[in-house]
Amino acid sequence: MGQSVFTGPLVSLGGLAGGPRGGPPAEYSVEIGPSLFWQGAGILAMDGRGSKDAKGMGAFPALFMSDTILALNQVIQPGGVALTQAATPVSGVSLPITVPYAAGRAPGAPYAGALGVAIEPGFAVVGVTSGSGNVTVQANDKWRFSQGQFLSIAGAGVGGAMLMTQVTAVGTGNTITISPPAQSSTALAQAGCFSGDPSKYGFTLPINYGPFMNGGAGRFLLPDSACTRGVGITGVAGGSGGAVLIQGLDYLMRPQSEIITAAAGAGTTYGRKTYKMLLAAIPQFTNANNLTVVTSDLIGMPISMLPNGIPPTIYEAGVARTGDLVQYADLTNPATTTTGDPRGGIQLSAEGPGAGTGATPDGTSRFVIVLTLNPAQVLGANQFNPGPLFGVAPV
Repeated sequence: MGQSVFTGPLVSLGGLAGGPRGGPPAEYSVEIGPSLFWQGAGILAMDGRGSKDAKGMGAFPALFMSDTILALNQVIQPGGVALTQAATPVSGVSLPITVPYAAGRAPGAPYAGALGVAIEPGFAVVGVTSGSGNVTVQANDKWRFSQGQFLSIAGAGVGGAMLMTQVTAVGTGNTITISPPAQSSTALAQAGCFSGDPSKYGFTLPINYGPFMNGGAGRFLLPDSACTRGVGITGVAGGSGGAVLIQGLDYLMRPQSEIITAAAGAGTTYGRKTYKMLLAAIPQFTNANNLTVVTSDLIGMPISMLPNGIPPTIYEAGVARTGDLVQYADLTNPATTTTGDPRGGIQLSAEGPGAGTGATPDGTSRFVIVLTLNPAQVLGANQFNPGPLFGVAPV
């Protein structure tokens, strides 16, 4: 093994090396991009112990540089968006999730061979016309698109399903061109990311949805489409309650599930976990009265929300919010269908499992949530104990 400590400094040029100013680089690779440093960075103590020959753990006293993380930067919809059709529960049979496309929900979203309903899947709203490759984008969002970029466009596929496509040209005005073209028409399609490295598919279209964007060898959560949400079960007057098994994917696109025991009557019973995609809602009982799965105003976080931590800062339309409720991470290991969200979240209104008093989102204002890492949760987390930072493995 070679020398592992050097005097530095380290300069990472990424794709900027070798190209004349204003021109493409002399060498290009999809692996060139932002660096990944294991669990952050630190400032060395200037006490004379900065030797390259130092060995072992803890050899270099340092201060951890607590980073802030932009957890969310997205326009999100009010809670109560239906993710399933209203239907009578039949034990062991999923409620139909073939809902039509609408803001905040995206039916026909593909992942690992399954089709689900993606939640808040877009970083921009675009206009599409069936059979056309021309896409209208908002003027302040055009910078987000570039030639060769892969996109998922919710609402643009057959029957309003998600379309996986690629930008072929960025035209003048507020127009881009995609291939394959849209198969449905809507002025409010949500353009978002995809899951997987397109080079693994021979540079053909990606086949999965996900809220991450490629950055060289890394794949980074995009705060502009990172919103995950809790769900609830809404009944009708005269209906009896019962357990419903929710199956979905978290923001890392890992399977996650919970049991929500819906109360009798017309109210909504909310779960404590958050999802980027709903795959199934399976009643554990049979009844003649309709049930519907809806979104809540519990917003999931990408890192664990822990007691005695640094409070998050939450803005709506540039104004700091009040009345929002922090739900701490449930670090019960292993997780079960009755435990809470492995990372916790923030409840924006009364539409959730806790006693939030804030206002529900208005569907047009941008939410910004900033988190600050606590050195203890970073240094205490590892592959054997990921809970303090990324939550325990979901179930």
